[in-house]
Amino acid sequence: MANDTPRPPLIPLRLVPLALLPIIGLLGALLLVLDQRNDGDDGSGAASFASPEPVTFIPPTRLPPPTDDGVPDGLFVINRAVPDLTLTTLDGERIVLRDLAGEVVFLNLWATWCPPCEAEMPDLQALDDSGAARVFTLTDPTNEQDEAAIRAFIDRFDLTLPVALSTDADVFNELQQGLPLRDALPTTLIVDPAGVIRYGHVGQLFPNDIAYYLEQVNAE
Repeated sequence: MANDTPRPPLIPLRLVPLALLPIIGLLGALLLVLDQRNDGDDGSGAASFASPEPVTFIPPTRLPPPTDDGVPDGLFVINRAVPDLTLTTLDGERIVLRDLAGEVVFLNLWATWCPPCEAEMPDLQALDDSGAARVFTLTDPTNEQDEAAIRAFIDRFDLTLPVALSTDADVFNELQQGLPLRDALPTTLIVDPAGVIRYGHVGQLFPNDIAYYLEQVNAE
């Protein structure tokens, strides 16, 4: 006949806490050792992983715009006679546009607060210095800029090319006839020796653009 009396556990239940004491003690000792190691860290480990230097964002240098067979972006064909306008420069000189026939003329509309205008000014000055074309610029002293700001701009870029002023919106509208972007700056009109505005260029002029326009207006 089978003995149904339950077998006692290997460790009496009342002794289980006592059996766990050595394990708890070992865990406590291990935690104590790890804590002491952390407290005694002199930071030499962290020094080997120095924080990187702060990074300052520098905008990429603008590259010349893509061209198709050398034709500048921003080119618009105008082919109309230069308007009968007289401009007055900062120095008081009067410029009659129609009196400039016989020369290639680049007439540039710009503003002091326009970054592309700033970027192209050295190239326009170099063009005027070269004698390959006469360069005239026109700006509006009421368009978020005053005459003092315009003179400071001229001094900053050491400009010697003529700078004309006009507060007459009709002058700018007349010059920009035929262009889809009437208020865009910078805008440059390229006039051939016959006194015809052959092209309008909207946006910054690059040296390769200038070379293209010179070649075109001198080809005939």
